[in-house]
Amino acid sequence: MKKELNFEPYLQLVDFFGEVLGENVEIVLHDLTNLEESIIAITNGQISGRQLGGPVTNLVLRMMKDVEFKDINYVTNYKSESKNGKMLHSATYLIRDEQNRVFGMMCFNFDYSDHYAIQQAVEKIMPNFMMNKETNEKQTNGISEKLNDSIEYLVSGSIQELTFFNEFVPQRLVQEEKIDIVRGLHDKGVFLMKGAVLEVALQLQMSEATVYRYLSLIKRQD
Repeated sequence: MKKELNFEPYLQLVDFFGEVLGENVEIVLHDLTNLEESIIAITNGQISGRQLGGPVTNLVLRMMKDVEFKDINYVTNYKSESKNGKMLHSATYLIRDEQNRVFGMMCFNFDYSDHYAIQQAVEKIMPNFMMNKETNEKQTNGISEKLNDSIEYLVSGSIQELTFFNEFVPQRLVQEEKIDIVRGLHDKGVFLMKGAVLEVALQLQMSEATVYRYLSLIKRQD
């Protein structure tokens, strides 16, 4: 008999950490058995603009798909970005079942914008020789996250990452370019989400059948 997943202890921890860490930290609990409505608990959601029932992020999909995250229990000290462009410091704890399969994640997003405003004000009035310009930030191995509140935003953000150095105009894309974008989205785990094929078809201005055909071609080449 399949054992039901137990989120109850983590639901309590979301409230606990919310009180302990204060209003500048957003805590989010994801249920990975429902990617499209994965947020089952959240405190201080005003930081990213998300709410209960929101979808997973690009980083969550990457963690589910990439082998580099297979044996880790948490990721710390990486940058994330809210939909309104606010930059945050983040950490994620992976929740596993008895078979070591990840079924949930608890994410912490720290809003240090007030701290940065104070730091910038101090730097303006302090002589350069008194300021330490060296950075001691830990390397995050290219980990970043977009805190999306919809599949539409997740897909558009992922496409922007893939076409960063090129102007993205769907009407001007040739077939090879569209296949490359679909391949990139596939590698990012975007198509793990229900409704992703339709959204990609809309944003690339082609049919769902064409997206499925490209995916079939990509999987045969893997």
